[in-house]
Parts: sequence; C-alpha cells; structure tokens
Amino acid sequence: MVSTLVFCKPLSRYAFGDEKYAVGVAILSLALLMEELSGGRLALLQGLRQIGAMARANVLGVVAGFCITVPLYWMMGVNGIVPAILLSTAVSLFLSWFYSRRVHITPVVLSVQEIFRGGLGMVRLGFFVVITGFATTATMYVVRGFVSNKSGIEGAGQFQAAWNLSSTYLAVALQAMGADYFPRLSTVNNDDTKVVQLVNEQTEVALLIAGPLIVGMLSFMSFVVYLLYSAKFTETVSILHWQLAGTFLKVISWPIGFIILAKARGGIFVFTELCWNGIYLSLVYFGWKAFGLEITGVAFLISYLIFLAIVCVITYKICGFRWSKNSLIYIAVFGFAVFLSFLTSRYILGVKGYLVGGLLSLVATGYSYYELRKIVDLKTVFNRLIRR
Repeated sequence: MVSTLVFCKPLSRYAFGDEKYAVGVAILSLALLMEELSGGRLALLQGLRQIGAMARANVLGVVAGFCITVPLYWMMGVNGIVPAILLSTAVSLFLSWFYSRRVHITPVVLSVQEIFRGGLGMVRLGFFVVITGFATTATMYVVRGFVSNKSGIEGAGQFQAAWNLSSTYLAVALQAMGADYFPRLSTVNNDDTKVVQLVNEQTEVALLIAGPLIVGMLSFMSFVVYLLYSAKFTETVSILHWQLAGTFLKVISWPIGFIILAKARGGIFVFTELCWNGIYLSLVYFGWKAFGLEITGVAFLISYLIFLAIVCVITYKICGFRWSKNSLIYIAVFGFAVFLSFLTSRYILGVKGYLVGGLLSLVATGYSYYELRKIVDLKTVFNRLIRR
C-alpha cells in the first residue's frame, strides 16, 4: 500500500503515459490494504475448514461487487473505476469479517522464542508465496504497460478482456477447489504415496469440471466476447484462441504445483513460478514483431507447456509423482476435445462453427457427467441443493 502510494506518479506514467491517473492510483492503494485484511479473515475460515462460510463470503462479495460496479460504470463511465474498486473491496472486507467473527479462538500466551520456533517455517513459506504473487502481478503490470505503449489503451483493453475470460473466471473454480485441496494435501505431505494419490484425484476432478468449460468457451468464444464486451473486441478473440488452449495446460499443472508448497519447498516454488513469469515476459517482448498483440496468447500457451514440463520433473524427484491411468485418459480425451475446438473456432466461422462447437461441447459435457457420476452421487447433490 505504501509503495503504491509513494510511487503513484511513476506507476501512472508507465501504465498510461502521463500522471493523469496518479491520484486514482494513490487512492486505490487503500484497496490493496483492504484486500489483504480480507484475505487474512478468509484464511482463518480456510484453515479451520469452514469452507461453506468462506464460499458464502466470496460469492456474496462477487454479487455485491456486481451491484456496485454496474451502476457506477453506467452513471460515471471511466470515472467510476476507482470508486467501484474501492467500494467493492470494502464490501468484501466487511463480508469476510462478518463470516469469520463467529470463529472463537482461545487466546494462547507464547514467549518470543516459541513464536519464532513455531512460526518460522510458516513465515518462510508465506514469504516465498508472497514473492511469487508479487512477481506474477508485476509481470502482468509490465505486460499491460508494454501492450499499452505498443497498441495504445485500446490494445491493453483487448488484452485485459482476453485475460479475464481465460484466466480470471476459471481461476474462481480452481480457487474454490484449492480451498479444500491444499489443506488436505498438507496433512499427508510426509506420505508420498498418499500425496501422489490425492494429486491424481484432484487432477481428475479439475479436468472433469474445467475441461467442458474450456471446450465450451472455445466453441462460443466470439459470441461470449460480443455478449460481455462488444463487437469491437475482435483482437480479444484471436488472443483467446491461444490463451484458452494454454489454460487447459494450466489446469493440468495446477494440482501438481501444490506438491511443492505442501512439501514446504519454498525456494523451488519461487523458481518454478519465476520460470513461468520470465518465459511469458520474454516471449511477449521478443515475439511482438512477428505476432503483434496475438503474441500475448501464444506466449501464454508456450509458457505453460514449458512450466508443466518443469513441475513434472521437479515433483517426480520430490515425491515420485506420476499421473495415474485415469488422469492420462482424461488428459488425452479433453486435450483432443480442446484441440478440435481450437481448430473449429479458428477456421470454421459462422453458424457452421457454432454447430460443430456445440456438438463438441455437448460430447465433452456428457463425458464429464458420466465420469463424475463414478466419483460423486450427483443426483443426491442436486436434490439436496433443490431442497435447500
């Protein structure tokens, strides 16, 4: 927060070319503080496995943010961005406090020595997580500034729209699964057999849920972009072709990456994350002349392909991780479906493209539903939801 406040002018100059938005950047530094305070309260719920309360806080935060931002953007346009972000973050902080206030923690008196001895490992690992999070945020900031300087603010908007559709929205599903997955993985981190089993189980569930979503988004990408943005976001579609294919690789690598964290290998975790950031940034910079704005999507796909290979090698050495037979089958099936959807959305346009894409989406969804029924009693789950 302090860094953003102090360096608001140079941040504005880099991102927008002048100091016109320095005041807005300075004000939004408060949003950073509130977001971290909210994250602390949600971490309390996650650590105590109160996933229901955590989910309600997150969902209501999204709904409240929607109800706040849409009227502000409608009435104020661009001038509504800063107050919308600030108010949405404030509401999220309130909701996280509201749902965590019922958690009663018995105070424990600890000496300074006990605090350092018991908490040093957690702080060390947390430090590495913060460093990687900051590196990723900094990388995306640099890329947005680079795109803005090369293609103007319109190009930056096209890139951000593609990033939101391919990464941000899908990240919600991954974060929801990770809320329960990471604590369970941490409890068995000393048993390599159970670690490998749990990671494969999570990989299978992640693919069965995210696979049809990615196929569907690829198949109806043009319509979705038009619906959520406008017909002017044509370059967003070309970026999304590549970026959604890369998102499939992200879904595969996501459960594996948690092994490094669960094993408390903070240095290795930083290394793998910095590899992705460095590769992505380098590909965007050096590939701009050849691909233009589309390189942001191509770079996303290539960087996750390399990242997946890196984490597979590292986790094999750490705990002997290998994909199970079911995981390999799901990777092959949904990988082929994503490949076909990629070709369809790129080369078959109009009604024919939507028909072929719709058929692929239907097949992927049907296969996912059939396989999920082997893992979860979906009928009971749906009936329970309807009754509630």
